[in-house]
Amino acid sequence: MVAVGLALVAAFANALTTILQRAGVREAPREMSLSWRLIAYAFTKPVWLAGFAAMIAGFVFQFLALDHGALSVVQPTLTTELVFLMLILVIVFRRRVGWSGWSGGLLTCVGLSAFLVAADPGGGKRVPSLESWGEVVASCIAAMALLTMAAAALGMRSDKHSHVLGFWRSALFGTAAAIGFALAASFMKDVTIFLGRDWVSVFSHWELYAMVASGILALFLAQNAFQAGPITASQSALVVVDPLASILIGIGLFGDRLQTSGIRGTAEALGLVVLFLGVTSLSRASAIIEAKRAAA
Repeated sequence: MVAVGLALVAAFANALTTILQRAGVREAPREMSLSWRLIAYAFTKPVWLAGFAAMIAGFVFQFLALDHGALSVVQPTLTTELVFLMLILVIVFRRRVGWSGWSGGLLTCVGLSAFLVAADPGGGKRVPSLESWGEVVASCIAAMALLTMAAAALGMRSDKHSHVLGFWRSALFGTAAAIGFALAASFMKDVTIFLGRDWVSVFSHWELYAMVASGILALFLAQNAFQAGPITASQSALVVVDPLASILIGIGLFGDRLQTSGIRGTAEALGLVVLFLGVTSLSRASAIIEAKRAAA
């Protein structure tokens, strides 16, 4: 399937982005943390610029994948970024990832393969109506707002610096960010449909600007997630909720068709469970945590 292949290339580019951008800012002064000066510093480092190029490549390949396939196929496939990240760390940098890394990588691949084979996805080319968009956007924004308010409320407690509260704040922000990324991907999917018809007029469609706005909002929430608590909480929320939300949006908005009759439905559900267990295990591998924390 072309869409899966393109999504795998995008996932590899995203993993490469993490490695290269980590290398670019690893020696930055500590006082530059969460400051625009860090970005200025990063732009002076060729390796970080290479990571920036890889990030753009990842975006382009994700765009192409969405042009060729359903949202409910592309977004789950992108979770293999963590598998590629693990392989780069092991093969290139000779890092040890331990049992959680290898088992997580295996479970991710098995779960994703089982889901794609059982679901046998199709469709996904329907142009959503404005009413449908309104329902999806309103639902996503409402969910993101509630999650963000809950995270903010935890931050106002007197014991806000406790590890448990930090974990839940990070998970709540990460879940909100994941919904934002899924929403941005859905706008991207719509833009690919318009490009296939008349690329010149794409700038006249509001979905393009909504894609940019929702992507920026998701990035902002993700940064808050990274800052609020352990990266294991935020990363787990991001890699689990994003594909799940994308599957729901794809079915409801673009008419993605997943085979759910008989044993296929059970196999799909089990595949997704195994996939989520795999990416969660990968998120907790120490080598992955270190790479992601520095890149964040």
